[in-house]
Amino acid sequence: MKKIDIFTLYTGNALCPNNYLYQASLPVVNKIYLLHTEHTPTQEGILNSLHTGALYSTETLRTIANAAQADYIALSLNATDIEPGYMAYERFIDIAEQTGAGMCYADYVEMRDGELAGHPLIDYQRGSLRDNFDFGHILLFSTSAFKETVKKMHNNYLHAGFYDLRLKISLSHPIVHINETLYTAITGKEQSSDHFAYVDPNNRDRQIEMEQACTEHLKQLDALLHYQTRAVDFNAQQFDNEASVIIPVRNRARTIKDAIESALQQETSFKYNVIIVDNHSTDGTTSLIKQYGERVMHVIPSRSDLGIGGCWNLALQQGECGRFAVQLDSDDVYSSPNTLQAVIDAFYEQMCGMIVGSYRLTDFNGNEIPPGIIDHREWTPENGGNNALRVNGLGAPRAFYTPLARQFKFPNTSYGEDYAIGLRFAREHLVGRVYDVLYNCRRWEGNTDAQLDIAQTNTFNFYKDKLRTFELEARIQLNAARKQEQLAKIIIPENKLKELLPPNPTLSEKAELLLSRQLKGWPLFAENHRALSNVKVRYLRGEGMYVHLLYHPNRIKSATAKIDPASIAKRECFLCSRNLPEGQEAIPFKDNYLLLCNLYPVFDSHFVIAEKSHTPQLITNRIGDMLDLAKEMKKYVICYNGAYAGASAPDHFHVHAVKKNNLPISKGNSIKNTQKIAASYHDDNAYAPHFFSDDNRRLLIEQTYKAVNSLELKESELEPRFNLLCWSTSRQEGCEGWMVALFPRRQHRPAEYYMEGEEHYLVSPGALEMGGAFIFAVESDFKRMRTKKLSDIYKQI
Repeated sequence: MKKIDIFTLYTGNALCPNNYLYQASLPVVNKIYLLHTEHTPTQEGILNSLHTGALYSTETLRTIANAAQADYIALSLNATDIEPGYMAYERFIDIAEQTGAGMCYADYVEMRDGELAGHPLIDYQRGSLRDNFDFGHILLFSTSAFKETVKKMHNNYLHAGFYDLRLKISLSHPIVHINETLYTAITGKEQSSDHFAYVDPNNRDRQIEMEQACTEHLKQLDALLHYQTRAVDFNAQQFDNEASVIIPVRNRARTIKDAIESALQQETSFKYNVIIVDNHSTDGTTSLIKQYGERVMHVIPSRSDLGIGGCWNLALQQGECGRFAVQLDSDDVYSSPNTLQAVIDAFYEQMCGMIVGSYRLTDFNGNEIPPGIIDHREWTPENGGNNALRVNGLGAPRAFYTPLARQFKFPNTSYGEDYAIGLRFAREHLVGRVYDVLYNCRRWEGNTDAQLDIAQTNTFNFYKDKLRTFELEARIQLNAARKQEQLAKIIIPENKLKELLPPNPTLSEKAELLLSRQLKGWPLFAENHRALSNVKVRYLRGEGMYVHLLYHPNRIKSATAKIDPASIAKRECFLCSRNLPEGQEAIPFKDNYLLLCNLYPVFDSHFVIAEKSHTPQLITNRIGDMLDLAKEMKKYVICYNGAYAGASAPDHFHVHAVKKNNLPISKGNSIKNTQKIAASYHDDNAYAPHFFSDDNRRLLIEQTYKAVNSLELKESELEPRFNLLCWSTSRQEGCEGWMVALFPRRQHRPAEYYMEGEEHYLVSPGALEMGGAFIFAVESDFKRMRTKKLSDIYKQI
């Protein structure tokens, strides 16, 4: 029955408050851990004091993962006293088991100043990417899902640990909202809104981490914008007006005159007009607008079902609408007569489809109120369109290139319509920024940003999450379409292969054709390939080894590659089809692989076989593909570098193929036993692979997986450290099937890699080195390497 470990924030009120003791007495509870960031006395028994790092850090989550023993984790990171309802934890667990959830959260009752009030929450969606999503005060995790996910968390976040955790959990497990009241949260005074926390300069460090975690998540979903944006031709259509100020309005008699005057007072070098869509006002707004006569275009919709977005669409469809449509809300004003000129100038300077400015929060009389200037400097040209899926707004005033706004259209709502079209623009076009204050956003008791109750807040948040979900799916589809376009450009068509090759060509013959074409048609590759003529070779034999030493200066990039998770996350994946260099071609293998010439070859015929999709470098379900590849490329050895054992792209699955005569291991020189049963050899020497040979594909796959799974798995890694080589064998070699060589690895690089002076060797061994071809990027390292030193390096790794 003891299925749950509770981890709750220790607030310092008391080490063993009655509520904790009550929860500890519940039959379903195994242990309660009191989380603290400073030293407190440890109490043995049911209540345990657990020292952690910063509350929302990755370090704290790892501490929890290591401590958890029960099937489920109940986590509370808020400084709030919690009273679980009757059999609440049992209900949590029941729903988690029914749904296979990785994480559950539930509605609750809030007690504040002695008053009880319900606090419903909203369902989690795929687009619930806000880092301030409200999960309440108790989160239930499947312990196995929690531990599995924490293993995948390679970035050591100080602020974004929990955000990173729930994003990663959502990739493989449901996050389930239980819309039942399961507990009471006893809170203090109502906290002030953090609506603008994401633009507060004091929160910049936190925001950078949140953006990084979100960007990584979008990359995993293949929803990341790579800014292959479409060019904007501002002269594609003729317009009588260069710009239009658009003011949708309904019942704003108190503010509409200020807005109109602000628009009419703009000083510009171009012709502009003001379009007011009066959405059937009943408070005298209409008569106030009419006072301006022909100075404004007064549009009254023929229908009565328009929201603010619908009014925008109506304004955009007017023939008098200018080339650029610029926002002005009916209760706000421009900050100066130069605003409109600044916005239009920005369009031409930045050549973008949409411009977003900066604004100042003021009271009704124009006095600045906290937090003051909202400039959205979290936006970067490189990543703003991606980060827009995490934050709750894009800023103001907003302006649009009219033909695109007419094409994309606003949703017919009165909340989130501006956010929706901003996301739509960002999907395919650059969104420009003006960081000067252009606009005064006035807060008063009658506008839509006044204090909202929980029901209205939930409605608005759910809608924006839904907009993010729609946009997320659209970006995934866009990237998939672009990937197909790119693949069509780089894959040599089948009919072309038929023209150039004999009937029923082998994959080896296709590869040789690809090599020939790339040498003729891809100058960068041809140059790198010519450099192979400068490669120097030495041979070392002894201590159980026969090794070719190769000095290859072009491999300096590979030898010095940063393969830590943070560095990988920052760079574009060079194996994804959209990032392949201009001129590279490919041959398909099966449905999901591309055969490519290695841009930095080590040997004359050196190929990379990469997964079409961006998937991690993990051997799971791939050994059969490696065997099939070896069977179709009989002259080649297929080489797998584990993500922690030499892979230069640990974020994208790939293997290498090099000819057998390049690797001593495939010549039989190193093999003592080629029986069908696994044979460990040279156990007392430095060079000690495990060999597997069989003609039965299924048994060989099973045997290899069994060996891989028996290797030590480090706590923070997803796969044991190893290299794997395989090649096809003939009857003359004793078995008409395959040979597999497995190299368990202690570490990726030897100590010499990190040393200085004479002790330093720039060597970064991978599968080729395990196969007996040791690559050097520095000539002095190549010349001074001796058998004893190489033996020591092999022993280290």
